[in-house]
Amino acid sequence: MAPLTGIAARIFSGCRTATAKETIPPWENPVTVAYRTQDGTASHLDGDFDQVAGGTLTFAPGETQKEIKLSVRGDTVAEPDEYFDLVLEPSS
Repeated sequence: MAPLTGIAARIFSGCRTATAKETIPPWENPVTVAYRTQDGTASHLDGDFDQVAGGTLTFAPGETQKEIKLSVRGDTVAEPDEYFDLVLEPSS
């Protein structure tokens, strides 16, 4: 089982790019987690961000942090701040 699961970051769509830094406790063995984006109030179908259907992060023994760069698209619609989530799950 991966050390992190669930919503790892909430990204607000007011920026052009977002970098999510994922941090785990140090482990003695490599740890791999799968990640994906998930619509919140921002939607990839509306073009608010570039959907990531699936990716993986592998942490080497003792490594504790990785970065994921995400593309966020601003729009000119007058609306409240929107967000989407970065979700981590055990890798299969």
